[in-house]
Amino acid sequence: MTSLPERGARLDINTVSFYVNDSWALNDHLSLNLGIRGEKVTSDATGGIAGLDTGAVVPRLAVAFDPLGDGRYTLQATYSHYAGKYSDSQFAANTNVGTPDELEAIYVGPAGQGLNFAPGFDPANYFTYSGDFPIQNVFFDDNLKSPRTKEVTVSAGGTLGDHGYAKLTYINRRAGNFVEDFVTLDGGSTTVTGSGGEELGTFSNVTYRNTDALARRYDGLELQGRYQVAGNFLVDGSYTVQLRNEGNFEGESGNMPAVSSSAFDYPEITPESRYFPTGRLDDFQRHKIRLWGIYNLDIGTAGQVDVGGVWRYNSGLAYSISTNLVSTAEQTAALAALGYVDGPAGRTVYFGGRGTETFAGYGLFDLSVNYAIPVWDSLRPWVKFDLFNAFNNDTQIRSNTAVSADPNSPVDELGIPTGFIEGPRFGEATSVDHFPQYIANVDGLRSFLMSFGVRF
Repeated sequence: MTSLPERGARLDINTVSFYVNDSWALNDHLSLNLGIRGEKVTSDATGGIAGLDTGAVVPRLAVAFDPLGDGRYTLQATYSHYAGKYSDSQFAANTNVGTPDELEAIYVGPAGQGLNFAPGFDPANYFTYSGDFPIQNVFFDDNLKSPRTKEVTVSAGGTLGDHGYAKLTYINRRAGNFVEDFVTLDGGSTTVTGSGGEELGTFSNVTYRNTDALARRYDGLELQGRYQVAGNFLVDGSYTVQLRNEGNFEGESGNMPAVSSSAFDYPEITPESRYFPTGRLDDFQRHKIRLWGIYNLDIGTAGQVDVGGVWRYNSGLAYSISTNLVSTAEQTAALAALGYVDGPAGRTVYFGGRGTETFAGYGLFDLSVNYAIPVWDSLRPWVKFDLFNAFNNDTQIRSNTAVSADPNSPVDELGIPTGFIEGPRFGEATSVDHFPQYIANVDGLRSFLMSFGVRF
């Protein structure tokens, strides 16, 4: 059950920041750029709760080398730190702003059903296994900060004769200092009370602090190029290959920009291999290609026709085989023996690791034709035709991935099944999101769009 939220509850996260940047052209061959960003962050919430009082200073450094001194070829390198957002989904966790007090319990009373089933309304028939009371048993570590990302890039680029250019960039990105919730034996517990002063139970304390034990690592190559085939015909494109996009922490999910994991909740019964394995993250995509061109045809007093096309290729995204499981009898017994006053609710368990599976890749071609008619001076009516997915590629790019634990499979040392059973719709398309999309809630079959207007 969840108590009613406090009306008018408010959280203010205040950021004061500054940025200093300067560039030096030392000579015709070498230039430098140095930037430093600083910020001071504080927060206050209804009830006089001060959650944040911290800051950060992050550097940005870039160097460019022109070996010939004429701008035709350039070598570049950058080194940067980035401070993450102070998302209220995490930094309001020790307040009742958007997070009312919550008790979680399982019904263990006599079997029955119906609106008039009296035992269902008797608290004595429920086993309370968890409680989250932001003001009473949820705390912030001193000097809690947002996550940090460190990035290094090295690139080389040059002209292609007199008509184009190409540039290759290597990107190394490492994220850490994540904000995590810790529920540990040495973190202690608190006996909490309700709004009327009644005792609701004793629950483990939750402490938010930074950690580098969780990580996200990215290495990639990006090739960009452009070539002017003729005065009225331009070809442009880019190709990205992810050499590595892995970690043991996603850190976000759909419509949830900042979420914690179960990595440090009751760590004695939370092995990494089952709850936060290292592997390919859900946005891992080995190849991504964008190739487009535009042709301009001037037909004099009859107007101008612009024809453009783009080919987009995306290799398949990674996904994991996982499901939500409640604690096993072995885990519950282990926590009781250690002296915990409660235990975790259902948590995501992985079978075989993170990102072990891959969806299908796909390629699509789009075509666009724009026709403008000169009428008078700069007045030009125009009409545009767009053909999306011109070759009608109906590849299924995602699918239902629901599985359940196989109760007949071998179990690990904590009694967690090691096998799984595919759900009845596993591998099937059960959403429009499982196909390429151009218009919200419409799958990616061939689509046609026509628009018109007047320029003047």
